[in-house]
Amino acid sequence: MRPIRDEVFARDGYRCRIQAPGCTGQADDPHHLRKQSQGGADEPWNLVTSCRSCNEWVEQEPAEARRLGWNWDAATYRTHLELHRLSDSH
Repeated sequence: MRPIRDEVFARDGYRCRIQAPGCTGQADDPHHLRKQSQGGADEPWNLVTSCRSCNEWVEQEPAEARRLGWNWDAATYRTHLELHRLSDSH
């Protein structure tokens, strides 16, 4: 995952994109918008950078994280997957 991780960190400016309460601002980890355990791809379009505090917040507040777009349900993920596939075909 190193090349994808590097790409995502560079794209996001090495800053936490989530900005939840307690955010440090410094990106520590890539965050999967749709978890791999739920079928989420390990691809840049399914990843954003986050600090550990925000990653924990997403786990503790899944409904709020989903409402704000940081935790995708299956339907949202399928929409993004299809958009990604369409953009790759051009």
